[in-house]
Amino acid sequence: MRLLTVNLDFEGQKALLVGAGAVGRRKLSTLLEAGATVRVVEPNPAPWLLDLATEGLILLEKAFDPSFLDESPWVFVATNLDQSIMAIVKLAQKKGLWVSLASDPKESNFFQPAVASDEPFRLAVSTGG
Repeated sequence: MRLLTVNLDFEGQKALLVGAGAVGRRKLSTLLEAGATVRVVEPNPAPWLLDLATEGLILLEKAFDPSFLDESPWVFVATNLDQSIMAIVKLAQKKGLWVSLASDPKESNFFQPAVASDEPFRLAVSTGG
């Protein structure tokens, strides 16, 4: 795998997050800290997620709609890969979007490294997904 390591200014970027369990919660936290506008698809939202939506910090959806892929080039999948989730992934890939699957980096076209931060210092470590 040939990789190019970059840092992205995500302020104001729109992102789609599918799944908001433990891994999705960490991804969401990272995206919000980076200043992204995040639409979260989670059929069974936990109270903390409902609170974020009520506060206007995220857009919360209980079901996926293909039109969500027209709004953002960034798709983060943080849930188990069943047929319906893989259909979302394939559709996003077909549209040429940036797709990161937490459970299957080899199917991703980008992934996030582990980061230790003491601003302005940031150390990123990657194992290739």
